[in-house]
Amino acid sequence: MTDERFEGFLARRHEGPLIGRREASIRVVVPTGRSAASSAMELDVAAGFHTSLHVHEAVEEILYVLQGRFEFRCGDGTVALEEGGCAVFPAGIPHRFGNPGPGDGRLLMISAPPGLDRYFAELAEVEAGDGTETEAVQRRHGVRILRAPGED
Repeated sequence: MTDERFEGFLARRHEGPLIGRREASIRVVVPTGRSAASSAMELDVAAGFHTSLHVHEAVEEILYVLQGRFEFRCGDGTVALEEGGCAVFPAGIPHRFGNPGPGDGRLLMISAPPGLDRYFAELAEVEAGDGTETEAVQRRHGVRILRAPGED
């Protein structure tokens, strides 16, 4: 059912663009420009996937576990959360997350202000090539990589 009088933004299941990155796929649910305050993505994350330890200079991330079990590190602390758990990574604080398995998992990621969807799309594009522009994309989006996945 669609009501022509609806003045907001709608996203139906599997409608948004899909961004493939390493062992994760990212479906853009609310793209940058559709909400003044945030963008939202659904992440399908393979068992064993971990992000780098990184910092967003100006973006807060909210990660809500839809399926599976994830480990979240923010600052010096690490927690494990299952379905229904939520972690908030404030801007400027080093963080990472990972899916220790055994199965795949899904997250809803909300970024405030919006923009992480564009960051992931640009990053996937340069990684599909020779990867020489990766650091430039990170700088442009205010992301600093502190440690690669697996480095502690």
